[in-house]
Amino acid sequence: PVNLLLILLTGGVLITGASATVPAAVLEKKAHWISIPKIVAISWVGNLVGAVIFALLVHYCDMNTGATAELAKKTVIKKCSKDFMQTFIKGIGCNWLVCMAVFLCGQAQDMAGKMVGIWFPISCFVAIGFEHIPANFFILTMGLLAGADLTVWDVFIKNMVPTTLGNFFAGAVCVAVGYSYAFGSLGGNNESAIPVTRCSQEDLGKPLAENDFGLKATPVFFPEPVKEEPKEREGGSVFPAPAGGAENV
Repeated sequence: PVNLLLILLTGGVLITGASATVPAAVLEKKAHWISIPKIVAISWVGNLVGAVIFALLVHYCDMNTGATAELAKKTVIKKCSKDFMQTFIKGIGCNWLVCMAVFLCGQAQDMAGKMVGIWFPISCFVAIGFEHIPANFFILTMGLLAGADLTVWDVFIKNMVPTTLGNFFAGAVCVAVGYSYAFGSLGGNNESAIPVTRCSQEDLGKPLAENDFGLKATPVFFPEPVKEEPKEREGGSVFPAPAGGAENV
C-alpha cells in the first residue's frame, strides 16, 4: 500500500494502473488507441528497470542474505511452479483490486482519504496471494540473486508473461470497459431509469427524457440568493441608535 500511495501522490506511472486508465481514456475518446501499447510498453519496461535496480542495490548492501534470501528463493520457486492459466487468473484478481485502489484514490479529496482508499484493496490482494507484475519484478529478481534454481527465461515465461496478461486484462476489460459501459460512452451515457435529477453542471437546465418507468424527471434549478437592501431608519441612518442615546456615542 505504501508504494502505491507514493506512486499515485507523486505522479509516477505503474503498468497495472496504466492498463486501466489509458484504455478508459481511449474508450471515452480522450486519447488515441496507439497510446495503449505505447504507455503499457514504456511503463512495463520502466517498472522492470526500477525494480531490478532496487533489487541489485538491496543485494549489494548484503540485505538479501540469511532468512531473507531463503524466503526470496522459496517465493520465486512457488510463483514459477503454477501453470499458465492459474497465474493468469491470479493476475486478473490482483489488478482488479489494484485498479479499484487507483479509482478510490482518485475519488478522495484529501491525503487521508486517498490513503484509506488505497490501503484496503492492496492489503487484500497481498493477503490473498494474487500476482502483481511490478511487485514480481522485484521479488523474482531477489530470488534469482539469492540463488534460486531457475533461469531468467523460466521466470519470464512461467510468471512474468501470464501475470502481465492477467493484470492487463483486469485493467482494460474488467475495469475500463466495465466502467465505460456503466457510466461512459460504451453504455451511451444513458439517463438513470430512476426519476432522479443529476446535480452536475452539464445537467442543470437540460430537460431529461422520459425514463423506463414512463416518468419524466425535472431538473432542479437553484435560484440566486435574494439580497435584501437595508431599510433606512428614521433620521436617515441604516444603523440602530445606541442604547444609551446619542450622548453615549
